[in-house]
Amino acid sequence: MSTPARTGPLRIAIPEFAARGGLLHYSGQLAEALAGRGHDVYLLTPPSTELAGHIERAHLVPCLAGSAAAVPRARGRLARLAQRGARAGDLARAWWDVVRWLRANPVDVLMVGDLRLAIDAAAFAAVSRLPRRPLLVDICHNIQPVDTTGGGAAIDERFVTTRSLAAAYRRADVVVVHGRTNRRAFRDRWATPASTIMIPHGDERLFGPPPDPVPGPPTALFFGNWSSYKDLHLLLDAFAVVRRRLPEARLEIVGHPTKDSDAEGIMRRAAAMGDAVGVRAEYVEIDEARACFARACVVALPYRYGFQSGVTSVAFSLARPVVCTRVGGLHEAVEASGGGRVVPSGDPSAFADALVEALADPVASLARGRRAYEWQMSEASWEAVAGLLEDGFRRALAEGGRAD
Repeated sequence: MSTPARTGPLRIAIPEFAARGGLLHYSGQLAEALAGRGHDVYLLTPPSTELAGHIERAHLVPCLAGSAAAVPRARGRLARLAQRGARAGDLARAWWDVVRWLRANPVDVLMVGDLRLAIDAAAFAAVSRLPRRPLLVDICHNIQPVDTTGGGAAIDERFVTTRSLAAAYRRADVVVVHGRTNRRAFRDRWATPASTIMIPHGDERLFGPPPDPVPGPPTALFFGNWSSYKDLHLLLDAFAVVRRRLPEARLEIVGHPTKDSDAEGIMRRAAAMGDAVGVRAEYVEIDEARACFARACVVALPYRYGFQSGVTSVAFSLARPVVCTRVGGLHEAVEASGGGRVVPSGDPSAFADALVEALADPVASLARGRRAYEWQMSEASWEAVAGLLEDGFRRALAEGGRAD
């Protein structure tokens, strides 16, 4: 027989080690939504957090050691090893800050986003041994960690990584996944007694209301970091086809080149297309990102690997449709909302066809974006996500931490 669900506000801590970017935006909006349901929510971040001034209902606690993740990749093997060591040290110190804060401030629930490294597994073990152990929750953005070392592999299959993650998931009480596809993939990949909660991604109202279209040529937008699994080379192949069919079409590529990306090759190919392709190879702040989406009538996600993407939620929250590939759970939000087209991965011709359809009729394309917006702000809103999480947390707490 199940124990009655715990009532009353929960004390929830959400550490986020990044000072800026999509994962930080996700954690901040999630914290606000849970606080909006009456819970006492603490968002732990580095002092230089991009969310300063954006958090109103949750408690913003800038207490974590900062990360050097945004520093350009060092040149030379020894320099890169030193850089990786410094980043590992930053992460270890940040985790220690989390443990120290929890000792002084016991909570009911600790929500951690996207375990990736052996350090994460060790920290999970440390938290699980606290005198007042919270419910341990992982928000599993990626069912398997993406390999960004530049070796060419899509996922990190190294022995230490997989063993440490398996140990971490065995210590977790609850794992949160985005969509049916990812729930199946998680259960197939990881053996764990943890319960799972399936949620939509949540909206991106942090970027403001949908902007009015900006007059200009029909424009496709790639937004986000340039990790190799996102396949910008395929997008450029597809756009070369688009240009032959729609000479007036334009492509914007906006985001930070990662160390595994072929940044020089991408910029060289883009430059060869002249004014038809604009490139901004850097992280852009929220207001600038909003302006990029205002110019677009479709957003391109040409990924050859992945499980989900916050870029889809940004696009839908700004009433822009997407063209994405059928990898992981990317297709679920597009198909549920009617907010774009899904094509096979690794097929530039199919991707070009879908882009041409969107760019040839911007009015119809933006109408699909408006439908996607309505879906995002209702069925996939943060209010909906917070309700699902609260129900799952109360059930897990009442049943000892591990029950579907």
